[in-house]
Amino acid sequence: MKIVYNEEKLTLKNFERWINTTILQRGKTYYKDGAVLSIEEDEGNWTAEVEGSDYYQVTVSILPGEEIGDYYCDCPYDGDTCKHIAAVLFTIREEIKSLIDVPQNQKKVNLFESLLSKINIDEYRAFVKHFASKNKDFKTAFELFFADKDDRVNIGEKYTELVEKVFKKHAPHGFIEYRSANGFMRDIGKFIGDAYNQIKRKNYKDAFAIASVVLKEITWIASDDSDGAIGEGVFDAVELINVIANDKDAGIDIKEDIFKFIAAQLHNERYFDGDTGYDLFGIFEVLAGELGKNTELLNFIDLELRKPDDTYNRDFFLHKKIAFLENAGKAEEVEELIKKNLHIKAVRQDQVNKAINNRGFAAAKALIAGGIQIAEKENLKGTVRDWEKELLRIAEIENDVLSMRKYYKQFAFDHMFNKQYYNQWKNTFSADEWGNIIEEEIEKKIQEAVNYHKKNKWGSLDSEILSKLAPFYIEEQYWDRLFALVKKETRLDQILQYHKYLSPCYPVELMEIYLPALEAYADNTSDRSGYATLVNKIEMILADIPAGKDQISALVK
Repeated sequence: MKIVYNEEKLTLKNFERWINTTILQRGKTYYKDGAVLSIEEDEGNWTAEVEGSDYYQVTVSILPGEEIGDYYCDCPYDGDTCKHIAAVLFTIREEIKSLIDVPQNQKKVNLFESLLSKINIDEYRAFVKHFASKNKDFKTAFELFFADKDDRVNIGEKYTELVEKVFKKHAPHGFIEYRSANGFMRDIGKFIGDAYNQIKRKNYKDAFAIASVVLKEITWIASDDSDGAIGEGVFDAVELINVIANDKDAGIDIKEDIFKFIAAQLHNERYFDGDTGYDLFGIFEVLAGELGKNTELLNFIDLELRKPDDTYNRDFFLHKKIAFLENAGKAEEVEELIKKNLHIKAVRQDQVNKAINNRGFAAAKALIAGGIQIAEKENLKGTVRDWEKELLRIAEIENDVLSMRKYYKQFAFDHMFNKQYYNQWKNTFSADEWGNIIEEEIEKKIQEAVNYHKKNKWGSLDSEILSKLAPFYIEEQYWDRLFALVKKETRLDQILQYHKYLSPCYPVELMEIYLPALEAYADNTSDRSGYATLVNKIEMILADIPAGKDQISALVK
């Protein structure tokens, strides 16, 4: 479900007239059946959890006058308003009504706070015992919140049980499916929140226990993480460990525990399937220096280097070993390792940086040339580009204008158009020079389009020319030339790419193009999602060209 920015005055009183009848009815059924599990309000921002085929988070902002502002649901529905949002709107309306119906002299009375202030400690203890005997989740939450009061509470075991419980809830068949991943991680995120609360209380031991459990458990679960929700959770757990390790108030004993934990975890190769292993090693490396464990760090690196060859990991740890030995003043060993490993990009990059810092530009260029040769041999186009950017860096230091022009221009049109490089290229010429240069480039791009079209024979030559020249015309604000090409287009999406540039200058003329394009788009649309998209496009057009409302209304009818 996408975020919707409400541009019409939609309110809690009239929303039923604006929502699709089927969606509205389903939302009302959800509301009546109690599918809105929880709802909270904070200064007009409402957050709710709705139970459907999964658990969905809904947020709605209510503005003064009960106007509905922006709203969002994380369900997969691709229209504007889903049944979960409809259910929440019914709930909010009822919540606000119940507040209004409270007598004026009782509105400011908070019943919960009032009762809390009236009970004594024995009554409170009796309630806690009674409620804990009836509700295991409450009992667990109580024990975890006050775990620092009794050493018998094993936070690690408790949270392992909780994570396993959450996993069973979202993965009844032992596998987190794509649609369950977000719900699973919302629940896991609450545990991360618990850990940060422990940090606020300076309880680093329990905070680390939670972080380590979450990291281990969710790293090894079986899942479809297509949208990256679980990967983000792993990152959050690593970041949490990093926060604890770098907290100035965290004791040496906690940092020792973190160091040992990471040392053990890094031997699991799965961490290196993504960035997790390298992020953990970064924490491990810093702690080694802080705790005086450089020998352990070097031993760990050497152990990794003795493993069966995994090129990327091996390159990573060789680079780390060179840096370690360099800091230790082992010049001969460093020199020997560098000679043997200049094929590693990071190792060569270090030498390039040293040469540039010492203004040894010839040596730096020679190293870069060698790097380009290796990358081209291995067909690593991205690495070639990185080395060429290093040549540009040197050209800028040396004020080598010809080389600067060469690389600025290359990077401006490499893959996708880059505005920054384009303007840097432009700034190397005077205004008079640039006029001639840009016209020459425009002619070259037209010829490129013609040659391409001759070879491929499909698509429109005008469209090919437009795609080649639009970046020039937009940057140079040649609106008349851009519009001359755009008005030859018939596809709505293609025209809309240039809407924001042309609508201020050619509103009437654009509307003449939009009407047949909208009709053609509608003719080729047959599902709910397509029509919702069409409505969004119409709303965008009318926001900038309100004078076209009558024409579009007639077309819609």
